[in-house]
Amino acid sequence: MKYPKNYNCTQNELYAVCAQGWEVCNQNLAAFTAFKPKYNATFVQERKDEVGAVMRLADNFKRSAAQELLRLTLSNEANKCLTLWRKLKSYIEEAWPGDEQSAMLKSAGVSSYREAYKYRWEACMHLVTSAETFVLEHGTVLLAGNNMPESFTAAISEQQAAYKKAYDAFLDSLNKGSMLTRDKVEANNKLYKELNSMFSDARILFKGQETLLKQFSFKTMLNQISGPGTAGIKGFIAGLPEPVDMQPGLELKLMETGKEAMLESDGAYRFSQVAAGSYTLQLKADGYQTLSIPVNVNTGSFTLLNLVMEPETRE
Repeated sequence: MKYPKNYNCTQNELYAVCAQGWEVCNQNLAAFTAFKPKYNATFVQERKDEVGAVMRLADNFKRSAAQELLRLTLSNEANKCLTLWRKLKSYIEEAWPGDEQSAMLKSAGVSSYREAYKYRWEACMHLVTSAETFVLEHGTVLLAGNNMPESFTAAISEQQAAYKKAYDAFLDSLNKGSMLTRDKVEANNKLYKELNSMFSDARILFKGQETLLKQFSFKTMLNQISGPGTAGIKGFIAGLPEPVDMQPGLELKLMETGKEAMLESDGAYRFSQVAAGSYTLQLKADGYQTLSIPVNVNTGSFTLLNLVMEPETRE
């Protein structure tokens, strides 16, 4: 799920503008206090402290480490499911060698196998559950002629339970990550709203003082931080579960310079202050095909490039 952000910049840029904005307010505190008494040293310090607190909120790197362990566990359990299903396929082909074979394989979940093989977690859940149900319903036929080992029934049931446990834990981590992302965006929006409220008061307080007013402009401050008119690259990464910036092994960089992109939880990315020229943009993440894309950057503008990730295929 995407949570709308009200600020048209990266999180780090937002924090830098907020810190600078409240510092400028503090430098002109006497005028602000005379205009509205709420603007006092305590109030401004609270806003500064709030910026720092939001910066530390829900650190993605700490959360991604725990989620990576859960994903690895789920991957291992998925591989076990696939191995058992291939064995079941062999048992079915021997037990039903005629026209019924296709129907039996469908009943055992063959339609989910290709997607499960690509680490589509829901498809793997369907595959192993269908396999367990099939073995329980058709055990007598499968066991006939020493075709299927008696131990296989217990093995497939145990694996179904093991995969479901790993799957539920992984989904829970994603849901918690999504809620933390929501909280982070809402906190960022609050910072942006509070800063612009102060900027609005400044436009009333310092009307006609154009030089001073420029210090109370979000756009002006953002340009001072990011560099006005500098070239860059920006866009969205699609095909990854959100929060995107928590994806294990995710790396987006320019190969010629080693510069890494600023990433947002909804998949937005940005390279700022890039010299004009030709580059190779490389995007990789665990479990996904690596992308290497040539891109041209022109002076004074951002190149828009959206990227789509595809799961890696395995032999």
